[in-house]
Amino acid sequence: MNTVAHYLIFEVVPLTYLCVFSGLTDQLLARVVMEERPDLEEARSAIFNSSAQMKNELKEIEDRILLRLSLSEGSPVDDIDLILTLEASKAKSEEIMVSAKTCFVRLS
Repeated sequence: MNTVAHYLIFEVVPLTYLCVFSGLTDQLLARVVMEERPDLEEARSAIFNSSAQMKNELKEIEDRILLRLSLSEGSPVDDIDLILTLEASKAKSEEIMVSAKTCFVRLS
């Protein structure tokens, strides 16, 4: 039984990495950086997580705008809730863009 598990690990894992070579490259680079400069790897990881969170927030903003547009009756200019949602969305997206630029500068 131990031989079967050993066989599966060595046969399945390389196939996965062959399909996604860039993923393997990223993982290996992360391991090397983690060994050599753990502080850089932690910063990269934090930036990556922050980037994912910002993408989710932008998607939520987009969904909120689309919902308000679909619920809007008559002229969108007259819909106060829609205008407030657009203003809040604009402010949040600008905040996210500034944060993304800051992350990019830190990463460079």
